[in-house]
Amino acid sequence: MLRRYFSLLRRLTTVAVLILSLCISCGAQQLPEPGMGLLIKSQEIALVRAKITQEPWAGQYKAIKARADELVATWPQDKIQMDDRLEKILDLTIEFDAVTKDEGTRELAKLLALNMQTRMTSAAFVYLMTGEKQYAATAFDVLVTAARVNRWGWFTWSGTSMPQIHAGMYARNSAFTVDFIWSVLTDAQRQQARDILAEKVVEPDYRLVLHTPAMGL
Repeated sequence: MLRRYFSLLRRLTTVAVLILSLCISCGAQQLPEPGMGLLIKSQEIALVRAKITQEPWAGQYKAIKARADELVATWPQDKIQMDDRLEKILDLTIEFDAVTKDEGTRELAKLLALNMQTRMTSAAFVYLMTGEKQYAATAFDVLVTAARVNRWGWFTWSGTSMPQIHAGMYARNSAFTVDFIWSVLTDAQRQQARDILAEKVVEPDYRLVLHTPAMGL
């Protein structure tokens, strides 16, 4: 009787181990991969995920995740403030005085720009590493909200009206964000992301190079 009990126990333990192994395997297979691989290629993902468990990468990832967690925690409240004033400002970068003189609107733009420059891509990266969808959803929502603003970093500086360094920051972060969260986006969201990057990043640069004498030489 006791022998039969231990035999049954071993079988149940074996089945449990097999089920657990399958669950772990399925979980690993469901981890996201990037789109085009602008910064991290698909074949590099496993290595990056392993690296962020060790120093010095672990410390860097901890800081990235802290920014991502801050965005996920604060964005629902921040978004409530993003009213129709967004469509009325000239540019997302408030260093450009003509954007708006209204102090409340300037603070609104400043908050949105801060999220785009320091937190949005961090959230997208955490999603790519972990597969936790709330990070991807928040990052995408920030991108879509920022797209409501007329321009990203195109303003007059020292007499030259053209995309400034801020435009490059917004472009880089937006492209990396979309690439990091690509696997979780629906077809409609992917097209929306393409349209945003085309309008806010590609088209201004294209217009500048094509229509400014000698710029394309």
